[in-house]
Amino acid sequence: MILLMMMVHLLEKLKICMDSYIFNDEDMRENSMSDIVKRVERVFQNSAYKQQVDKSDKRRIDEPIDEVFSKIIESLKGMV
Repeated sequence: MILLMMMVHLLEKLKICMDSYIFNDEDMRENSMSDIVKRVERVFQNSAYKQQVDKSDKRRIDEPIDEVFSKIIESLKGMV
């Protein structure tokens, strides 16, 4: 139950950040969660970006990068 409450809290904070830094920013082209999902999918398909993230010394997740990207996209799609 505590984990669920933490996840709900984090999702609420993420939505606040998205409103502040994406949807309310006139310089951003993304106007909906669907737009964000499409943009993240395009970025994650970029092989140079994927390699840079995979080889980063700041990477803290041991799962294969494709699985990590897939989970991120799945989570974003759940917010649409």
